[in-house]
Amino acid sequence: MFTKKNYLFSILVLTGILFTHGCNVATPVPTATPIPPTETPLPPSPTPLPMAIKVNSSGILLSDYEEELKRFDAAMATLGKTYTAEDRRERVLDELIGSELLYQEAVKNGYVLSDKDLNTRIGELVTSAGGEAGFNTWLQKNGYTVDSFRRSLIRNLGAAWQRDQIIKALPEAVEQIHARQIF
Repeated sequence: MFTKKNYLFSILVLTGILFTHGCNVATPVPTATPIPPTETPLPPSPTPLPMAIKVNSSGILLSDYEEELKRFDAAMATLGKTYTAEDRRERVLDELIGSELLYQEAVKNGYVLSDKDLNTRIGELVTSAGGEAGFNTWLQKNGYTVDSFRRSLIRNLGAAWQRDQIIKALPEAVEQIHARQIF
């Protein structure tokens, strides 16, 4: 049976077992390490078309300028005239900038060209050219694409509207004066 010695020994062994098991570090439970969020790339922005010149908040596309320069050269060849490269550039840019400025002022002054009105005008031009085939031939012969023609037509219709507004604002008669120079 149990003696006092055995009893003490058993308690000691039991205490030792409990003590050693109680002091053991528990096996760590793996926890999920949060992964830092990756930066979401911004969506690509559309690449702007190259501009020949900026006019206020908008501009003239390089392709439109180059097409207009070719039309200018063709017209000057028909007339038998020649210009230096700088004169050609200056004349074409002056014309495009003038039209763009008039168009911008027209928009500021309330000019609106709806898609319906634009398409109606283009339809009239197609009809006067003898149909789609005739119109496409005219576009090609004159160095236009459909898009560049639309841009040019929009700008020129607005510029013409603004020109007409300026003319309407002028008085019909102006005061005449007679002046002499005295030496």
